[in-house]
Amino acid sequence: MRVRIRRLGRRLLHPAIPLNVVAPVAAYQVLTGHGVATLGALLAAAAFPLAALTLGALRSGRLDALGMVSLVAIAFGVGGGLLFHDPHYLLVKDSVVTGLLGTGCLLSLPTSRPLIHLIGRSFVAGSDRPAMERYDATLRAPGALTRARRLTLIWGLALIAEASIRIGLAATLPPGLVVVGSPLLALAIFGPLAVWTIARGTWAVPPRSVVAGA
Repeated sequence: MRVRIRRLGRRLLHPAIPLNVVAPVAAYQVLTGHGVATLGALLAAAAFPLAALTLGALRSGRLDALGMVSLVAIAFGVGGGLLFHDPHYLLVKDSVVTGLLGTGCLLSLPTSRPLIHLIGRSFVAGSDRPAMERYDATLRAPGALTRARRLTLIWGLALIAEASIRIGLAATLPPGLVVVGSPLLALAIFGPLAVWTIARGTWAVPPRSVVAGA
């Protein structure tokens, strides 16, 4: 368990995290502190998540499904903000990601590979084909698919709840508070849930014997 949590810690220290979380908040605070309008500051802050996506795609040679959803969210926020001159589109753009992922989780429940299983596979196996096969083999164990569906349901509801709360905050609080509070909200909801998921051994690549004996 400790090894898996340490791996999660290394993921949280990934260079993309500062670009997605720290840099946008800092940029917004600095720009608005120098008199830049809210919309302009949010547009500038959106450049950092886009840079993180670009760097990730260049490093891996591909843009995965989660990256494409994030790109759609950025396009939604920037496009809506520019078209309607409304900063709220940029404030809720991350809700597009969590909302779509949550909906995808719920829609994938009847399938043989629920969405959280696929996300976990990408998280721990990457593009390593043998590791992906070993990870998929875990669903063949008795009761494994039921557990994967239960976990997917929990994550789906949490993702939709986070998106709904974020939209509510954007509609009622000043933009500056939303910019700072959004990452804290995500950490408060998904941090404990991710630790719990990993502690259960859900996101771990099994040994080769699992595939060989399947």
